[in-house]
Amino acid sequence: MAGVKESPRARTLASANDLVRVRAPLPEDGESLSRLWKLLWDVHESWGSYPGSRDPDVYRELSLRLTEEARVRGPRPLSGRHVHLVAALVEEGNSRTIGQVEGWIDRHGIDPRTKWTCEVRSLVVSEDGRHVGAARALLDGLAGVARDALHGSPAVLAAEVLEDNPAMAFYRRVGFHTPAHSVRMRTDVARDVRPLCPARIAVPQDALPLAFLEGGLAERRRLARDDRFDRPRALDAAFVDAIATHLALASQRGTNDPAELIAVDGKNLPRASATLAFAALEPPFLPGVRAVLSRVSVDATTPPSAVVPGLVSLAGRLAKLAGAEHLEIVDLPPAATPLHDALVAVGAGPWSRVALRDV
Repeated sequence: MAGVKESPRARTLASANDLVRVRAPLPEDGESLSRLWKLLWDVHESWGSYPGSRDPDVYRELSLRLTEEARVRGPRPLSGRHVHLVAALVEEGNSRTIGQVEGWIDRHGIDPRTKWTCEVRSLVVSEDGRHVGAARALLDGLAGVARDALHGSPAVLAAEVLEDNPAMAFYRRVGFHTPAHSVRMRTDVARDVRPLCPARIAVPQDALPLAFLEGGLAERRRLARDDRFDRPRALDAAFVDAIATHLALASQRGTNDPAELIAVDGKNLPRASATLAFAALEPPFLPGVRAVLSRVSVDATTPPSAVVPGLVSLAGRLAKLAGAEHLEIVDLPPAATPLHDALVAVGAGPWSRVALRDV
């Protein structure tokens, strides 16, 4: 990966405290890690997340895969862009695995000032291993690996935390802030929303107004201190041409391909935009489709309540065709803001928050 290289120090992590050690997974951790994954999936499902498998064979296969990945990875927490760490509790000379976390290192922009992101994934600690600092140690270990891999380049840890997850208080205690929120609704509810302004899939001729909307989105992220994305940039012909080229390439989309959506006024001019994308839910999730509406931006002269219903209705129809039961709408400002309130008004409910902390 360009810009990411494992340093020798990343191979062996120092003790997190006297009881907990953070290290790369070992082949013999496979079964313990699969049990942690099942715990994670079960508790997330209880908070309203996507359902996980109850099939023991799924977790046996997961155990074998984790064992083989640890064998191939060796003592290195970092493999390509992927980081995997476990927390082991050391008591009376014995060690047992009590937690794990994964990370994915990436960059969401082209501006050299934009910080790298290490996405926090599948952080979980066993019930009998809590209150010894394992979760904090795993996050600190993840930050350390990312810092070494990026040679000190500015970066953030980014964790998506479900609204009903009590861990949000923990993330605040360890220095995270929440610049972005998301909501979720059933696709059949979204599909049946009555639009006030029509919405359609964007075409190359929409490139200039979309560039202005992109600038508004970038400014909203900047004000929220969301350092994962590029800052507002000057509007120039090259930027507009890049958007037009992207829209032209996407014109022959399939049912499950991403789509750039716009809501238009009476003169067919774009007043709001969003990106709809899909992902397959894979084991240990039950098979399904995840639909995510992101990058929602509204023209500063237009009330969100006028254009949001059209975006939601079109996204709901496309998501339903793709086989998704829910529509997530992400990268939003907090509650009691016009955009957030407009989504709640058409039937969306709180779903998750993004928590960020500098590496």
